[in-house]
Amino acid sequence: MFLAYIKADFIKARGLKICIAHLLIPLLAAAAFLLYYSVTNGNIYSKADAYFQILGIALPFLTGLFCGIISEQELMAGSFQNMLSAPVRIMPFYSKLFMLLVLLLPAVLLASVLFGAGYLYIEKDYIIDFRLYFIAAFVMAGSSIFLYILHLFLAMRFNKGVTTGLGIAESLLAAIMLTGLGDGIWMYIPAAWPARFVTLVLPKPATYATMAVNYKQGLHTAIITCIISTLVLAAVFGIWACKWDGTKSSE
Repeated sequence: MFLAYIKADFIKARGLKICIAHLLIPLLAAAAFLLYYSVTNGNIYSKADAYFQILGIALPFLTGLFCGIISEQELMAGSFQNMLSAPVRIMPFYSKLFMLLVLLLPAVLLASVLFGAGYLYIEKDYIIDFRLYFIAAFVMAGSSIFLYILHLFLAMRFNKGVTTGLGIAESLLAAIMLTGLGDGIWMYIPAAWPARFVTLVLPKPATYATMAVNYKQGLHTAIITCIISTLVLAAVFGIWACKWDGTKSSE
C-alpha cells in the first residue's frame, strides 16, 4: 500500500513540474559556477567550499517551496480528503515525505558530481578526491531531512506562504551561521546543518587550518543533535498526521 501511495504521488507530481525542477536547478547551478570559475582566479579549495556553501544556503528555501507546492496540490484537490480518508492515514503523509526525499538525493548528487567533474576539467588537477563529491551529496541530503519534515508539516497545517517565508528566513540564517557568529551555536540550528556539514567534508589546505578547526567545533554534538531531532520530529509528524482533522487557514 505504501508503494502504491508513492507511485500515485509521483504521478501527481508530474503536473507540478517538480521532477523537472529537481533536474534543471542542479544543472543550472553547476553550469553557472563552473562558467564563473573558468574565468576567475582563486584558491581551488575555497572555490569548492563556496559552491557547496551556496547549495547548503539555498536548500532551506527550496525545501519550503517544494513542500508548499506539494501541500497546495492536495488542498486544491479536495482539502486533503484523499489523505485523511486513507485506511492507514499515516501512509499518505509519509509517502509524500519519502517522495520529496527521493527527489532530493538525485538532485544534490547531480549538482555535486557535475560540479566535481567540471571542476576537475577546469583545474586540470586531481586535488580533491572525486569520492568526496558523492559523500558531500549524501551529507547534504541527510542533514536536510529535518527541514523537509518541518516544512511539510507547516505547509499542511498552515499554508504555502508560511513554509516559503520560513524557508527564506532559514536561508538567510544559514548564511549567517557560516560566519564566526555561528561557531558556537550552529549545531542546534537545523537550517545551518546542510551548509555547515558539507563544508567539513571537503579538504582544507594548511593555510586554512584555523578555519577548519573552528568549523569542526561541536561536530560530534551537531551529529547527535541532527540524528535525534530528525527521528523525534518524524515520530511527532506521524502522530500529528493520525490526529489532524484537515483544518487549514487561508493564504
